Amino acid sequence: MIGLNLRVTGHCNQGGRKYMEDAFVVAYQQTKDKADLEYAYFGIFDGHGGREAALYAKEHLLDAIVKQSDFWSNNDEHVLRAIKHGFLTTHLGMWKEVGKWPKTMSGLPSTSGTTASIGFIRRGKLFIGHVGDSRIVLGSQSMDGENWYGQPLTHDHKPENPREKERIHSVGGLVMNKSGVDRVVWNRPCVGHRGPVRRSTHFDKIPFLAVARSLGDLWSYNYTAGKFVVSPEPDVSVVKLDTRRDRCIVMASDGLWNMVDITEAVRYVQQAERDNEHAFLEAAQAGSQDYEVYNPSKMLVDEALYRWGRVKTRADNTSVVTVMLDPAGPSRNEVLLRQRFLHRLRPREEVRAPEPQAPPSPKPGSLAPDERELSPPRSPSSDPESDEPEGMRGLPRVVILTPKRVYPSISPPSLRGEAMQVQSQESRPESMPEPRPEPSLEPTPEPSLEHRPELSSESGPEIGSESGPEIGSESGPETSSESRPETSSVSRSEPSSGSVPEPSQEPCSESECKPPEQRKEASDSEEDKNTKAGSHKRRLSLDNAESEEVAQKRPHGDSENEANGAAADNLKVRTRKTRL
Repeated sequence: MIGLNLRVTGHCNQGGRKYMEDAFVVAYQQTKDKADLEYAYFGIFDGHGGREAALYAKEHLLDAIVKQSDFWSNNDEHVLRAIKHGFLTTHLGMWKEVGKWPKTMSGLPSTSGTTASIGFIRRGKLFIGHVGDSRIVLGSQSMDGENWYGQPLTHDHKPENPREKERIHSVGGLVMNKSGVDRVVWNRPCVGHRGPVRRSTHFDKIPFLAVARSLGDLWSYNYTAGKFVVSPEPDVSVVKLDTRRDRCIVMASDGLWNMVDITEAVRYVQQAERDNEHAFLEAAQAGSQDYEVYNPSKMLVDEALYRWGRVKTRADNTSVVTVMLDPAGPSRNEVLLRQRFLHRLRPREEVRAPEPQAPPSPKPGSLAPDERELSPPRSPSSDPESDEPEGMRGLPRVVILTPKRVYPSISPPSLRGEAMQVQSQESRPESMPEPRPEPSLEPTPEPSLEHRPELSSESGPEIGSESGPEIGSESGPETSSESRPETSSVSRSEPSSGSVPEPSQEPCSESECKPPEQRKEASDSEEDKNTKAGSHKRRLSLDNAESEEVAQKRPHGDSENEANGAAADNLKVRTRKTRL
């Protein structure tokens, strides 16, 4: 039993030669119950000097091998020995047929010979017998399954091979170079020789054959040594086939291998296999059983002929046999249909977007927001307790900076109240009435009698003089109600000496309830609302430049409304007139 399924193709072409001397063979033998095959046989024969030897080997070599009892043994060594004996038997059988073959142009016996590269597939193994320069290549797929690569299973028997050259010399042969190619020398009798060949016969040494081993080539027999210079003894070997890795076997003559290397040949077979699978699946989908089949052997022959023509050389005879290796069981087409059916039933995997993850909650003992702003961000990889996903570790952590709330500093009550009043006056519309100011938190100290000019016995020369009306008196035109309708909302009489003035029963206005210093600052703010610093500088300039006027003005300042800008201007004008 062969132990696997096979698909075999073959093709040959004469090329540019005058005669077609190549041949190939494919044969099977079934078991007695016809349930399986005992073996599968393939052979390539590249003839030279005529096609007679190639045809003879094609027809008789298989029978010569299978007749050996060792061939049916389960021992691999016995099978290989049977193959070797079959080669020698076939070679010796040509002695009986050489007389029937056409003679040379000089009337000498036929010089026909052939290479022979054969293979038996049996029990999952490949048994090989080989002579000549044809080749057998095993095609296997790579580990990833994408590409195939070739592995040679035979070696060319060439005269330039050191081992072959030594063997030729040992049996009395000779190797000579002709046109850059080493060839085995043929000791040919001189032209015109008649009769049997004797030791006294004169021989011509002609470089003749470019292979060191073959079947036929009976002219190479050395009568002195009793051996053939061109040996018929084959190289034999066995290879275990693995259908999970080994995909094909390519057997071809040198017409292919002289133009296409091993890996290229296997890749062509791979391409043909893909094209066949695609064509079959398309036909099956359309419900048809007719589809185009690509022959990998023909593809290789066509490629070799194309390359022969590209180098402008006469193409040699080219023959190729390709064996596709499939696992035992259903055929390759059934396997393809089953795989396609299972592929359709296989559920498709939907690609889902990653779900957004909530930010990790702060752990107990973590830094406060204000402290976290000041501390540098730590890498997640440095935190052994980090609960971040594995793919997010090592990335910089996002730090959200929150603006820090700044609380106003607590100012003294007097300054805070002043700032609040100034802000309310600036932001309040003109039509809105002024709110009543709240009493200051700190009590304003009442001026003592000695510090109040109106209560002291000694009055200033300018205040009580006749040079000008007094501030607050009713005699002057500047102090009349007509001249100051807005500033004199509340009139205050001047107290006599030794008495304490009583406070007005009517509620005072906002400007009157303020101390003199605050009223002066309010008037300054009305004139110049740029900044408090400007009002302060103005107040200092007035204090330094007009210290006398300020001293005279303070006792009578209670009757003025400092919230109005016009009253402040009138006050300054009157003060200047008094000094004059």
